Amino acid sequence: MTFPMSARLYTKSDLLLSTEVSAVYAFNTAGAILGSLIAGFLLIPHIGSQTTLVMASCISIGTGIVLARLRPQFLFAGAAMITYVIFLPKWDPELMASAMGLAIEAGRKAYLAGRMPKRLYASASSPLAGVVR
Repeated sequence: MTFPMSARLYTKSDLLLSTEVSAVYAFNTAGAILGSLIAGFLLIPHIGSQTTLVMASCISIGTGIVLARLRPQFLFAGAAMITYVIFLPKWDPELMASAMGLAIEAGRKAYLAGRMPKRLYASASSPLAGVVR
């Protein structure tokens, strides 16, 4: 969602469209790499995943407010982000873990019922990868 808005804000003319969008794409990629490193190695281990998510949402809200001041058509996106943070439910790690356990149990039952083929290894990309015949 941020890339199209950033590209639209940054591009000034149709003549330099590819150059300007390329620059936005490069900054977007660098920001994604830097953000994932900071989140994975600093924020989540020290303050937890939910607090990291709320903090990232607050940064997005701040960005949305700035964008709404620059261009009023982005006001709806900012309002949606604020609503998300206000109504964000508290995470229940035990409930989340139990849901994963239920998913594993359901997969095992589907396999035992003959609904899933036997495989040498797991593969999410293709239903036919590694099928033992």
